[in-house]
Amino acid sequence: MLGFFAVDGPRFSTATASSYLFLHAARTLGTAPEDRLVVEDSPFGAEAARAAGMRCNGFAGGLNPADRLSERGAHTFEHITDLIELLRLGEQEVVR
Repeated sequence: MLGFFAVDGPRFSTATASSYLFLHAARTLGTAPEDRLVVEDSPFGAEAARAAGMRCNGFAGGLNPADRLSERGAHTFEHITDLIELLRLGEQEVVR
């Protein structure tokens, strides 16, 4: 099931990445957290996604290098076009 939920700061009282934000998104979409995939560019966001029990792909083509994202549990990619392939692979095999 494909569903998108954008998490932004102004909707929530927490100023930093929190697993609550991701759990709220899963609940809003009506799915289990383990069935969700988060795309993050922040190590703190990647850590929060993993704490919520979600898979996480981390964009390492911005301010945060791949090692900072991967040490927080994200499967990293450096070019946004690589995300398409990661999503395609995710449809075939769920990596947790």
